[in-house]
Amino acid sequence: MHRWIRLTFLAVTSFLITSGLSSADLVKSEIMAVIDPPDTPNSLKVLFFGHQENNHHSPTAVFNQLSPVFEADGISLIFTTSFADITAANLANYDALMMNGNVRSGFSTANEPLVTIIQEYVRNGGSLIGLHVASAAFRFDPRFAELLGGRFQSHTVGTFTPVTLASNNPLVQNLPLLNAFDETYILKDLNPDIEILQERVFNNVHHPWTWVRTEQKGRVFYTASGHVPASGQTGTFNSIIQEAFPDLVQRGTHWVTKRHFSSLATSGILASGKIVGYGSLRVPNGGSYWVSDTQGPALFAPDGDLVTLAGEAFHFEPTQNTAMIPSSDSLDSVVFSRTIQNGNGENFQGIWHTDQSQIMTPMLVEGQPLSNLEPNVIADSVNTEIGVGFVANGVGQLLSRAVLENKTTSLLQSALFLSDGGVVVKEGDSHSELLPGVTFSDLSHGLLSLNSNNHFACCLQTSDGEQALARWDGLQLTLPILTGQAATELVDVSWGNILQLKINSAGDIGAIIELEGAVTDDSNTALIRIPATGGTVSILLQEGQIVVGSDKIGDLTQANFIMNHEGACYLTNTLTGGLVTLENDSALLKVEGSAEVIIREGATLPAISSTAAMGSDLSAAALSLDLNGVLYFKANKIDTGAEQETLFRVEGATLFKVFSKGEQIERAAGLFYEILTIEDLQTSGDDDGYPSSSSLSEALAVNLITTTGHRLLIKAEGLNDLDQDGLPNLLEAGLGQSANNGKIDPDFFPRFDQLIEGEIYFTYLRPTIAGLPIPQPQSSPNLEDWDEITENPVFWADQSDVPTGFERIGFPVVQSVEKRFFRLTF
Repeated sequence: MHRWIRLTFLAVTSFLITSGLSSADLVKSEIMAVIDPPDTPNSLKVLFFGHQENNHHSPTAVFNQLSPVFEADGISLIFTTSFADITAANLANYDALMMNGNVRSGFSTANEPLVTIIQEYVRNGGSLIGLHVASAAFRFDPRFAELLGGRFQSHTVGTFTPVTLASNNPLVQNLPLLNAFDETYILKDLNPDIEILQERVFNNVHHPWTWVRTEQKGRVFYTASGHVPASGQTGTFNSIIQEAFPDLVQRGTHWVTKRHFSSLATSGILASGKIVGYGSLRVPNGGSYWVSDTQGPALFAPDGDLVTLAGEAFHFEPTQNTAMIPSSDSLDSVVFSRTIQNGNGENFQGIWHTDQSQIMTPMLVEGQPLSNLEPNVIADSVNTEIGVGFVANGVGQLLSRAVLENKTTSLLQSALFLSDGGVVVKEGDSHSELLPGVTFSDLSHGLLSLNSNNHFACCLQTSDGEQALARWDGLQLTLPILTGQAATELVDVSWGNILQLKINSAGDIGAIIELEGAVTDDSNTALIRIPATGGTVSILLQEGQIVVGSDKIGDLTQANFIMNHEGACYLTNTLTGGLVTLENDSALLKVEGSAEVIIREGATLPAISSTAAMGSDLSAAALSLDLNGVLYFKANKIDTGAEQETLFRVEGATLFKVFSKGEQIERAAGLFYEILTIEDLQTSGDDDGYPSSSSLSEALAVNLITTTGHRLLIKAEGLNDLDQDGLPNLLEAGLGQSANNGKIDPDFFPRFDQLIEGEIYFTYLRPTIAGLPIPQPQSSPNLEDWDEITENPVFWADQSDVPTGFERIGFPVVQSVEKRFFRLTF
């Protein structure tokens, strides 16, 4: 996609630069979840502000009930009744403020500044927890009611049980019932953005009781439960001594501080921008798949959840592995594997589907019939390993391997199952491209790749001990490659084992394959492509092939390989040759017709800084493509002599930094986490059976480990403009600006310069070193018809203001009375 700065030249006397300039924080990112360091007590600090101890309310009694529960969970609950503790400086020391007191103040009182302090604390990333009478605090100040989510109006008393809503929300899921004699709060001035979790129903009127909301960077939790008299005798008002109350407040504290999980793994981003994954919850205990946005996680398929199949009851068994593929469709489809157990303790593997409805739909489950097949055929066993057992595409369809059992004949056959078309091929089938008498053999394992048209590529075993690379185009199964057969373009060379496999949305197949026969150990692997239209298999890259200077491509067996929707392949791999050293023996390559080295170990990274270079371990970098075809990978960057683990974004052949070790992520105003390591960037193409993965069109989900031992789930957005200054990364790099500093130097922009003789030139900066985008100048008489300027530019005499790695060049402007427009494209 072209990006440009446009300059308008009018009557040879004026020009206009339009660039959409604005300023914002570096890398627009949000902390979605925080996991405290394991076995670290009191890693979370909450200030409990109790006010107005009397014979009607007792903050002390509430605190005494909550404190032991919080302490056991590693949360320090610090009690205070002093207004002097409600200062911006003091609140910055706490992860949350918990309020349980009737602070009677309004605009005209001396306590009015407290509302401003609390409001700013939350807006800047702090957390507010309101209990019971907190809704009557600052009752004449509408700002506090808006912040908390509502205001106390009136109450009587009675025995009742709040009704739980949003049952898949971890704040209330499986929460013990709170049946208690309590004050029956009625609340008013409700903020329309509250998410109601519990309500009190009286005479068919639904009164909000427990809710959550967000306030800019911060979160708010409120429950009307929690009344207890000052004496601490709870015989009359007894909600506080029941298990459900401290459990609910504990969960609310987890939510506002984003401490939902004790462990988590991220699987990817959905089309809506929500992140999905698997994690173990702090409360309630146990694991669950989850989908999360700024409102926090919602759970699906949690451990122990009841499942009914054909009238029989099962429950989801705990799992240690995240086997989930998020789609990129508008339904937020997710395909995942889970084990279920029946009442007899028997376990069954299964693959399931869910979407926005959060209904768990079985797609392929051991012991159950398959869709599109006769009912006497069931799945005897299912391979739930992603990539060789099952894959799913961008619209939530499934391609899976299974062993089928015919209940009538007791025949077992392995097969390849497509959810939209049933069994495509099964063990024992023959094929016209196989030798007479040869059939497909064990099909329970092997490489799989599926695109969003339900076309797929796979590896199939044959009864003669060979292997076939097969393609399904929706109508028929073809076998473009059979191991042992002659390889394309090479004499006395045959195809060997297939090591990696991808199919893109156009139907092109890419693969890394071994070569056998007249090859040496230094030339026996290759990257191949099979066009969607069929025809000749092309060898794109062969081990030992010269790729730059005298350097050759190394063994491709362990290459990280990915393919985009246009058929271009990216891979990281080792290089060999007489001049190759340990400091430059790996590279990231783009292969599209010919092989192009995008970056190699030791090379400079001018779009990042004048001192940055690519570090070690580049050949091990996992690659991920977003839906715009932008490439991400993780590797080491060297800057000022030290290696820093870095998450890179690749646009064209230019590398930009997203996050690096040692950088800071803001947790609240003036408080930061420092990055130690970057995790969970998963290998994925834009449509190869692993759609969306960790990245989705200018958004990225990634786990970070901090220097304090915290694990953060980060969602970063707007990554085409990393420093959020209004200029896209590629444009900044091509104009001599930094894409990571948020500052704009207009001296680097294209401009009109005038010579002493009066001749006017359109001048701009052109990179002189590799790794920066090359601008292409164009001109137009009408802003519609653009022509490239092809004549040789003039080297501008004055280079005093030009940054390192650039030169100022220009083209003469033909003077006329007509308008003339100029622009640069990248």
